Amino acid sequence: MVATMAPTSGGSRSTRRGEALSRFMWTATVAGLLAACSPGATGPDPSLMAGREALRRHALREAVAHYRIAATRFPSSAPVQLEHGRVAAQLGEYDEALKAYQAAATLAPTFENIRSVGVLAAGMGEAELARRSFERSLSMSPLRRARDVFGAGVADTIECLGSPGADGWACALSSFALHGRAYRAGPRQAAQELFEVLVETGDRPAALALAKEWGWAPPGANHCGTAAPGISPRTAALLAALVHPGHAPCVEPAALSLIDEYGRGRLARILLGETIRRASDGPTRERMELLVRIRLPARDAPRRAESLNVTGRQLKGLRNYDDAIGAFQKAIVLDPGFSWPYRGIGLVYWDLKDEGRALEWFQKAVTVNPNHWRAYSSFGAIAFRLERYEQALEAFRRAVALNPDDAYAHASIGRLLLRSGRESEAIRELQTAVRLDPSFHQERALLNARLGADPRGSPTPFGAR
Repeated sequence: MVATMAPTSGGSRSTRRGEALSRFMWTATVAGLLAACSPGATGPDPSLMAGREALRRHALREAVAHYRIAATRFPSSAPVQLEHGRVAAQLGEYDEALKAYQAAATLAPTFENIRSVGVLAAGMGEAELARRSFERSLSMSPLRRARDVFGAGVADTIECLGSPGADGWACALSSFALHGRAYRAGPRQAAQELFEVLVETGDRPAALALAKEWGWAPPGANHCGTAAPGISPRTAALLAALVHPGHAPCVEPAALSLIDEYGRGRLARILLGETIRRASDGPTRERMELLVRIRLPARDAPRRAESLNVTGRQLKGLRNYDDAIGAFQKAIVLDPGFSWPYRGIGLVYWDLKDEGRALEWFQKAVTVNPNHWRAYSSFGAIAFRLERYEQALEAFRRAVALNPDDAYAHASIGRLLLRSGRESEAIRELQTAVRLDPSFHQERALLNARLGADPRGSPTPFGAR
């Protein structure tokens, strides 16, 4: 018979902590080794290597073809499925990407893999799937997330040290730092992404409840003033629009950022709409109404169409022009009344110096939405280049009618009027352009040449104030 002695309570706690830490380190290390040794992580699979090489060259169509082969060859490799999904999403192949992301999350149900499903689903307009994914990722314990992050760091370290020609240790340290930042910021980011889904789908009570749960909405808070720590200006503006829209100066810049940087017209309309309905002063309401009229589509486009439009813009930026046009056309198929992708195709042809086709697509954009201010400006610029001066003048006048503060349109009208000998009208337009935007130095030089320089720095001696 073997006698055993129970340890003291203090020793028991210490022992349990040590055993828990040992189990954690062992599990995470093994997970990292398995991930690193899987064919999808570092193996010399030709299709995977070819896909990565094509990706480095921004040859996304070629890359996704290689990744499809790799994903078929290694269906049990979460890293391969995840890489496949990322490339497919970059091309606007969202259904293919979602299937790959879900496979990765099933094979390796980590916080980031599950959150990735949520992010893509939200962009596709699959709000319920997005909500479930974000909620599932947020339900994970810190220990579970730490284990996953450590395992990913181990896998990346092995890959870094095994990569020929790379500074292995610098790569490994950078990878661990990246994973550490993701561990700290991940839940807060996922909560804000869930918050946006709730706001966009009209579940205001759930959105406010989530904000309170995360400490973003203390009583009496001014969200346009001192926002809660750790939340983005966009989240703060959404909270302001929900909680105190009558006093929300941060709404306008947030809405413009949503439109210009993220192509999120639906969410921008919610921001502006809340302020319009409950604004306490007339000028603020009028300014927001102007933004809705000239900066947003005629009606809300499907969320998936918005995402395809953004994908088209990104592909255009990579000079993947055929794929960009393909993404824009998919958006148009989803909503033929969505004018943004029409202008997007016009901008692609502008880059390709096919001004005739660019003009056709800008014309389609303003036909679909007669209030598409930027499409009129683009139409005018191309018509000017093609020496179709009457068409250009008409387009720029329409742009100014929609947005009287469009300095570029005023300047263009001035130049067109100078061409036709209507100097007094041209001078007024050029004066207005320089008043609105003092950086228009060429227009100032034209005015100075005709009217003389103003030592006070005014656009003209006659005061374009």
